[in-house]
Amino acid sequence: RPGFHVNIEEFVGLKTYLAFIVVFFFAFSAAFQVAQGAMKGKYMDRVVNNRVNLLRYVEYSLSASLMMVAIACVLMIYDFFTHILIFTLTFLCMHIGLVADFIRVLQDSLTKISEATDDGAQMQVEIRPSDCIKDLGKLKWFTHWLGWIAIMVPYVVVFFFSYFRDVLMSADCMQDLPIGTTVPSLPLVVHIIIIVQLLLFSVFGFVQYRQFSRKDSPEKLGLATEHSFIVLSLVSKSILGWLIAFNVLFV
Repeated sequence: RPGFHVNIEEFVGLKTYLAFIVVFFFAFSAAFQVAQGAMKGKYMDRVVNNRVNLLRYVEYSLSASLMMVAIACVLMIYDFFTHILIFTLTFLCMHIGLVADFIRVLQDSLTKISEATDDGAQMQVEIRPSDCIKDLGKLKWFTHWLGWIAIMVPYVVVFFFSYFRDVLMSADCMQDLPIGTTVPSLPLVVHIIIIVQLLLFSVFGFVQYRQFSRKDSPEKLGLATEHSFIVLSLVSKSILGWLIAFNVLFV
């Protein structure tokens, strides 16, 4: 119903709220990088054999969700309930990707079992490995695209709607102002954050898409995927984290 919202500024200053987001964003990233280094042997085994990197998805589910909430604040979306929904959808997107990755590994394992058996051989329970592989393949891709839906909802429904609404409202307001009046436009950093964040988040999804689609050796595919995620993570966290921090320090 109209007016049913909780404004963040009713409880804590906006800059304080953003400052906590930025601090925890970098803290989570650093903590999980240390954890990966502490488990070097297991980490290398997962990468070389193209297995699931659980810590990566868990870390993204926290850091990416915090960053999406920070972007909502930059777009002047201060409703706490909306922040919870944005955080939850982003959190679910990352864990849906984790489920899809587990399905991929299971499908690959069954493929190896199927190739090791004679043609037409059946298991004692009358389950054909080839049938399981096809069903898992469908489930893998369904889960992958479900993650795209989860991450695009905050963009299409919340961010872009708020973004274009503010632009249109600014244009309407200018019609009633005296000629020659200077009206401040949306800061350039807002345009940069929205476009860069959408592009970077999309590239993360395409990396998993490439991992699911390619048929290289496990070691080659695992190393290529991990290198892509490392570079993307470094670039996106550096750019987006400091863009949000800029709003806390200087705006």
